[in-house]
Amino acid sequence: MVDDTSNNHPYYIRSHDNIFPNIAYFLVRLHAFLNSIVNQKIIRTLRIFGLIIFTLIICFCTYQLCYFIAEKYFFDKIFYQKSTAHGYIIQNQKKETIIDYGDRNNDLQNINNFQNINTIDNVYIIDIIGDSYVWGQGIKNNQRFSSLLSKKLNKIRPTKIISLGKIGWNILDYLKTYQDLTKTTNPHLTIFSLVENDVLVNKHDNLSSTFKECVSNTGDTSPPLYDDAILSENNINDSKNYESFIVNAWLNPVNICIVNRSLSLLPKNKSIYFITTDYFGNNILYKKYRELLTEQNKYIISTDINKNNLSKYSKYYKNVQEKFLISSKEGHPNALANQMYADILYNEITTNPQWGFTK
Repeated sequence: MVDDTSNNHPYYIRSHDNIFPNIAYFLVRLHAFLNSIVNQKIIRTLRIFGLIIFTLIICFCTYQLCYFIAEKYFFDKIFYQKSTAHGYIIQNQKKETIIDYGDRNNDLQNINNFQNINTIDNVYIIDIIGDSYVWGQGIKNNQRFSSLLSKKLNKIRPTKIISLGKIGWNILDYLKTYQDLTKTTNPHLTIFSLVENDVLVNKHDNLSSTFKECVSNTGDTSPPLYDDAILSENNINDSKNYESFIVNAWLNPVNICIVNRSLSLLPKNKSIYFITTDYFGNNILYKKYRELLTEQNKYIISTDINKNNLSKYSKYYKNVQEKFLISSKEGHPNALANQMYADILYNEITTNPQWGFTK
């Protein structure tokens, strides 16, 4: 009788031969199946993820396109006096304060905290003082000429630009700001951004005794000082009337006296007086500004195309109103004009050795 349990029995050997290959085959198939499921999930996940990314890109591009069109063609309806991103102070917005404007307003908020800035090695310090042109009303923060100039100069050497401009400031505000800043800071260069209506001093300004003499000496107790009440009383509601009002203010001896006194207290050395919108050099108001500045030996530069290397921008001078202003309602300089301002100042600072920028 044959012993089936014997190790030498052919069926015993054959049974082991069948079991292990079958297990191995099963495991291979299981692995392939599981891999197939995982791969399908990965592929499905990647497809969903890719679709989400593509959708987000399309949405972002659409948003950018709509924003560009709105800003370029519908600024007056969508952004004018409504957008904090464009530097507008929203009067009726709850708890809205000038502190909420980030980098645009940082330097104004920290004007008394620049004591240590002069101790930073090799950093060239520039103050820019002005009104809404320096604040950048109607344009975004990175489009302001102070921001553009900072980027350009920092490519040559470390530069800190302290931008001090606020909507509605006049020549008296420039003087006070300069005096406040220089109590703690010794800048290498100060740039005063001048606009034709800087002469229009507000009635509610606190005039020191020096400036009160301007009123008492002329015997005129009600000069055409600028405020909303005067504009409304005189029906100054369009550009023509407004220009006429400013011309009369310039010719008024009280205002001329105030400007002259202010300029005499502003620095002559290490300073640039930048006349911003004198594109053609024949504006009667800017001629008067030049006259006063020249009498006091101030260093003047301007946007006069005949006095600057502005070939890059000359094609835009054919229609200044359209090319250099933000919109029909918003008459402040646009991004292109600010780019030109930055280029003019950059060329002046980097090529004129008296400013000590390049050693």
